[in-house]
Amino acid sequence: MKNFYAMKKNGFLLLLAWIAPLFSLQAQNAALGERVSEVKTETWLGGVRPMTAPLTVIAFFAASNPACVKSLEQLYALTEKSGERLRVILVTRDDDAKISPVVTPYLSPRFTVAFDTDGKIFKNFGVNYVPFSLLTDARNRVLWQGNSLHLTDKIVSSAQ
Repeated sequence: MKNFYAMKKNGFLLLLAWIAPLFSLQAQNAALGERVSEVKTETWLGGVRPMTAPLTVIAFFAASNPACVKSLEQLYALTEKSGERLRVILVTRDDDAKISPVVTPYLSPRFTVAFDTDGKIFKNFGVNYVPFSLLTDARNRVLWQGNSLHLTDKIVSSAQ
């Protein structure tokens, strides 16, 4: 009887391993140099739309995620150091009441928040977890991607 349950368990695990790729979430990544779409929304926090800049950080954000909140200081410092060369667009599914207290101190034409309450932007970029960011050039080509906390001034300054 013991062998029967062991075989049943092993058979189930093999079946699970065989079908798992069919249901797995797609990894959120874009090939470096690949062109991605623009962030399109009609709703911006405080009505502040992003200015144009040669480089853009598209940072997917949730106010309830401690790593996302921690990344705000770093992203803001990058915009300050880079001047008009860099803008940051936070993309969030949170509503105004949840996000405003967290990000209002950072708002500027170079640091904006795009609301994605229906999840279309997250889906369009294939984002399944946060924090996640893309650094793009003026033609929306991906120059860097990864955890927002790993984006450094060295990466931004070396981007062309």
